[in-house]
Amino acid sequence: MRGNHDTIYNESPPLGCMNIDGKVIVHDGIRIMGLEGSMWYGGRGVEYTENQMSWKISRLKFKIWRKGGIDIVLTHAPPKGIHDGKDVCHAGFACFVKLIKRYKPQYFIHGHTHMSYGYSKERITEINGTKVVNVDGYYIFEIKPKLRKKDRDKKEELLK
Repeated sequence: MRGNHDTIYNESPPLGCMNIDGKVIVHDGIRIMGLEGSMWYGGRGVEYTENQMSWKISRLKFKIWRKGGIDIVLTHAPPKGIHDGKDVCHAGFACFVKLIKRYKPQYFIHGHTHMSYGYSKERITEINGTKVVNVDGYYIFEIKPKLRKKDRDKKEELLK
């Protein structure tokens, strides 16, 4: 996924990576959704208006439903009001807050607002049961896939 300054990504992508922008993938049973870019601030980089980002999320609704939800949302920009800045470049997206409230992922991972910029001293903020994590620099965590209803039913059947 591209950040707001990653304008040469298409011509020179990093080796060994997969761009998951606009996708919902499953890796080791963990459902991951990706959204690139930052808030629109002049069109010099990878930028989206609030409406454009809302549209990107809307286009993923069927994929989210088909995968049975999402465990992790990976973005460049933060949600509005969480770890974001007051300047338009570092403002978060309101549609990300709606996404968290609707789909309740375990984690919402973002970068973009470097902690050294003074936007937020918090690395992790919990909202609606979702841990919003600013991974500026790096952050290591463990996640286990949620046991879905059909998997719980199978497990119960095997234990009988």
